Amino acid sequence: MFPDIDLKNGVRWIDTGPVVTSAGISAGIDMSLHLVARLEGEALAIKTARQMEFDWAHAPDKNIWL
Repeated sequence: MFPDIDLKNGVRWIDTGPVVTSAGISAGIDMSLHLVARLEGEALAIKTARQMEFDWAHAPDKNIWL
């Protein structure tokens, strides 16, 4: 139905600038922490992940395609 959509396999979330999307619920947590880092700084994202007791996989080479 949408031949112009470029699907990416093997990534949990994608940040293209104006559009950020994730592959599912736990990937959405990684993506949300990425957005916290993007908007308010990585220190706050790390603190938030610790408070949630969530092992944040935030390395770009493991999670996103730009």
